[in-house]
Order: sequence, then structure tokens, then C-alpha cells
Amino acid sequence: MLLIKKYPKLPIKIQAQAHLQKFYGSFGFKSTSSTYLEDGIPHIDMEKIE
Repeated sequence: MLLIKKYPKLPIKIQAQAHLQKFYGSFGFKSTSSTYLEDGIPHIDMEKIE
């Protein structure tokens, strides 16, 4: 990932649809919130720290 190379010590934060938590987890993202609704769709905050 370009961001990891350019900013290696900064976390990458995303707001993922909850049903994709395992998918993003396979790339090293960890959940940092409980599930919440955004536009009627369950989401979860996730973060990856290199």
C-alpha cells in the first residue's frame, strides 16, 4: 500500500460495512468500535497500525 510506504508509523482508519469485518481483518485491520448505523447500513470503525 502506498500509504504504508509513505507514512509507515501512522494508523490507517476506515469505516467498514460490518459484514466486511472479516475481509478487512484479513489485511490486518482491527475493530475499534461497536456496530453503528450509517445511512441505514451497519458499520464498524477499524484501524491498522504497521
